[in-house]
Amino acid sequence: MILTSHQTYVLEKLPGLIVKEFYMYFGFKTRENGEEKLRRAIEYVFETTESEDLKQYILTEYIEDDFQIFNSTIMDEYWLTTQRQINETSTLKRKAEYISPPKKSSKDRKLSSTISNANIIDLSNEGPSGQSNTIKWKNTKSLSSSIELLALKSEQVSSIEQVFNDKVHINEKYRKSLKLQLYCKSEDLYFFKLLTHLVEGHQINESELYEASDLGEKDLDIMLYGRLFNLLFSNRNDIRVVSGDTKFENFNVDYRVRFLHKSKLYDISHIELGRATTATKIKDDHTKILLESKSIIKNIINNFPFILPSNLKVHCIQLCGLKGDIISLTMKKKTSFIADRLGQRLRVPLNSRDSQKAVRFFQQLLHYRYEVIKAVNKIKDDIHENDDRHSSLERVLGSNNKKQEVLYKDWVL
Repeated sequence: MILTSHQTYVLEKLPGLIVKEFYMYFGFKTRENGEEKLRRAIEYVFETTESEDLKQYILTEYIEDDFQIFNSTIMDEYWLTTQRQINETSTLKRKAEYISPPKKSSKDRKLSSTISNANIIDLSNEGPSGQSNTIKWKNTKSLSSSIELLALKSEQVSSIEQVFNDKVHINEKYRKSLKLQLYCKSEDLYFFKLLTHLVEGHQINESELYEASDLGEKDLDIMLYGRLFNLLFSNRNDIRVVSGDTKFENFNVDYRVRFLHKSKLYDISHIELGRATTATKIKDDHTKILLESKSIIKNIINNFPFILPSNLKVHCIQLCGLKGDIISLTMKKKTSFIADRLGQRLRVPLNSRDSQKAVRFFQQLLHYRYEVIKAVNKIKDDIHENDDRHSSLERVLGSNNKKQEVLYKDWVL
């Protein structure tokens, strides 16, 4: 028999089921509905389980007391708070009906109308976890939805599973993550610092992370993302993350990832951070991500015109609260760009007890890091090869058969 999601949840959590977390997990809006669904799920597990210990536990804790655990003071306060929030939301919606929507700014109009004018074919909304409910795109098959993510090292997976353990107190998880830093290889220290940072975020701000929709961009920057992205490239002296609403081309950028070459920094990636917000804002940020990525490619080709543009692939991240998309942009021919999304949606784990989601999050994050580093290394290799050609004896001493240098600035006009 196929279990319902409620039955599966209860079966997994018993005997450590926390009633309030069940209601929060499924987002019940009324007490009667939540209690009825939970009662049915518990009774189903009682009738079908083969474990006598679990059956006796359910009988003692729930059935014999006629589910009086549902009527505690804590639950009374929870439902009062839930009803109050629903009422406030309803009031705001009614008020909004009498307020005319604000006119779009010139910037908003520019963002919403320039994807096709910029010769960008956008495939990043196709496949699983797309934004098709928010943005309507052409029905074209995605290129990267089937890409296999970079596998984590076995010791990395093991460390995540040790730290994101359901049975260990959050303070013990934090101490465990610090201990792992002491004994790791030097080239892996950045990863274990990331692990500690994420655990510390849950240790200090777990209740706030559950309510990420109420957090502003500055809150998310301080609590999570600012240090996260700096740690991600902390073992590379030639890659810097600049944050703080920095200017690039005509747009403000929340984080820029830059590589160092001959004492000068060049953009190779960027991250746009937004709070959990409206469909209009998500669409505008998505458009801005694509335009900024195009500007990065143009800037690299204009500074290093000997690099074949089709060899460049820029990976950037659009964040909306605790979710995000890793989006790539590349060129296949002159003045034509293709945008795609890397795998499924990036999701920050909402708690420190789900090791599977934590493993998935780190796998996606480290794959983004891998793609950025690969792009930087390829650019530097092309620069070194070009420098080597220009410093060869044949060019210095002269030759009757000089090869004409191929430049690609006309690709990004």
